[in-house]
Amino acid sequence: MLLFACTHDDGPCGTFGQLAHMDVFLYFHERLSCGLDEIEDRVSDALGERGEVTGSGAGVSGSNIDVEITDDDVAEDEARKIIREAVAELNLPASSVVAINGRKLPL
Repeated sequence: MLLFACTHDDGPCGTFGQLAHMDVFLYFHERLSCGLDEIEDRVSDALGERGEVTGSGAGVSGSNIDVEITDDDVAEDEARKIIREAVAELNLPASSVVAINGRKLPL
């Protein structure tokens, strides 16, 4: 899957052109105190026109929520901040992770 469109190579290492879209994945490896639908709703509301929740699932090893950021002006750090603030009141497990463009960080 192509995440970056290379239009020039004069930026810092790993930065090429304009971001076409950003895939974000939320991973939960422990039991949640709320349903995935509540997390999805909060993330969706916080994103507004900047992106959308595209899916979710649960299985033996945990659960996940898939998000696509479609606003080219939203950087990785801002995407993480938007999501963290949206779910802050839900007391999610400390082991929860957000993966943005392959980089996994605490949620």
